[in-house]
Order: sequence, then C-alpha cells, then structure tokens
Amino acid sequence: MNRKIFYFSLFSASLLLLMTGCENHRTSSNSSSKSSITTTKKVESKSSYKSKIEPVDDKTLGVMVSLVAQPSWFKDFINQGELYYGRNHPGDENLKGYNYITANGDPTSFVYYKSNNNQVTYKVWVPSAKSVADGHLKSSTVSLNKLENEYYSSRSQKSEIINYANKLKPEESYESSLKQRDSTSSSVSSSDTSTSESNNSSNITAENFSDWALGAYITPDLGGSWENPDAFELKSTNENIKEDGIDFQYIATITDENAGTDDAQIQGDEEIGLGKDGKIYLNSGSGFVQNEKFTSAFDDNFHQ
Repeated sequence: MNRKIFYFSLFSASLLLLMTGCENHRTSSNSSSKSSITTTKKVESKSSYKSKIEPVDDKTLGVMVSLVAQPSWFKDFINQGELYYGRNHPGDENLKGYNYITANGDPTSFVYYKSNNNQVTYKVWVPSAKSVADGHLKSSTVSLNKLENEYYSSRSQKSEIINYANKLKPEESYESSLKQRDSTSSSVSSSDTSTSESNNSSNITAENFSDWALGAYITPDLGGSWENPDAFELKSTNENIKEDGIDFQYIATITDENAGTDDAQIQGDEEIGLGKDGKIYLNSGSGFVQNEKFTSAFDDNFHQ
C-alpha cells in the first residue's frame, strides 16, 4: 500500500514538471515571435521610406519653372521652336549663378532661375505702366516638391515636360547663328555695297520706314498694349548715321504728345532703327538692341 502511494506521488510530480516546462516554452516562443514581428515591421518601415523629390536636370527644371512664371509665353515660343536654354547668365550680380530660358527678345523674354536643395528661386522682368525699359526684376520662390507634384508626377506629365525640354535649343546655337548671319551679311555687303544700298533706297524711304516704325510701335504684339496709342507721334527721322557702333540707314524717333505730364506713357523718346544689315534695333534709353520680332515684321512688310 505504501509503495503504491509512493509511485503515484512520483508520477504526479513528474507530470507537473512536464506541464510547467511546456508552458514556459510556449511563453518564450510567443515572446520571440512578437519580437521578430516588431523588428521586421521596423525594417520594412525604414526600407519603404522614399524621398518625394525626384532628381531632374537643370534644363528640365527650367521648363517647369517657366510654366509657373510665364506659361502662355513659354508654350507659344516652344511650339515655334524659338526658345533657348543657357547656363550661368553673364549679366549683373543679381543674376550671378542663374540659368535661364529665353526667346532672345526684350527683357521680358527671359526666365532666370537657380535651385538650392528643395528651394527654387526664379526672376522675371516686369514692365512698368509706362514702358518695358522702366520695369524691374521680380524675384519669387517655389519648392521643387510643388513643381514636381504639379508638372512631373504622372507618366503623361513627365512625357510632356521631357518633350518640351528636348525642344529647347542651346543658347550657344543662337549666338553662333547670329555670328554666321552677321558674317554672311558683311560678306555680301562688302562684295556689292553699292547695289545693296541702291536696292534699299528704291524700296525703303525715310517716309515709309517712319510710318511703319510708328505703326509697329503701337501694335500690341510688337510694341505692347498702350492705354492711349494715339498719343504717340513721330518726332524725327535721321538717315545714314552711326550709333552704338551700328551703321543705320534710318532711325525714327517716337515721342508721347503728353511728355512731361502725368499722362505720359513713356519717359523721354524711344528710337527704332533700321540697320544697314537689314535688322531692326530698339533703343528705350539704354542703347540699341536688336529685336527679332520687329525684324521679322519689317521683313514681312517690305521684303515679300
């Protein structure tokens, strides 16, 4: 009888130890499993983080900035194939380090920009109420995140921006074409100067050039939109003179009949010159600058 009790007690104790060991093992396994899951989630969380900013080159950035700064201007000229991209604008200190998109016209045909990490600063020329020359550079900022969210997030948007960027011509090609055209014009002029001058004299007179210059100046697509275009009048026309190192056949001087009053639309006189190279130059007070739009309009009017 005592022996039976002894064996029963021994069996009960062994069973209790076995059950306790299984429970401890289960608890340890659960703890280890939870720890493993937590660690995995942390690793997955870190690996799933991705910067929202996708690197783009300077030319592509210029396209997006131009669409913010001057969308209509940009789309008009890019579709005509007349937009250029340049790096490190060689202008004044305010534009040091800025890249630019340009149609190579007056100051309003430039968009300057530079980036600093996620911050993009861009500048455009804003004309005054009186004239382009009296305007100023306006500086604005936009984040690269915002640009990409608006213009570079979907596949179709990226395709459109890249297509625009591919249409931009290097600024060097514009400068090269000007030099080549100048060289060709100079060669033709020097080889047959008398004939050229004779043809010009027969086709273009001081009177019809002056009439054209005044009309072009008050044309919205060329000279701009004026509140009172009828106030402009021809002041004088000079022939065969040289200014700013340029030989001119004619220079028409335009003035505002309200000059010196609060109603004046321009300060001082403005000049439109026909160079002997056949190009049109504008002078708003800071020197003559060749203007492609006026030159094209002049050719359409006199050389058809």
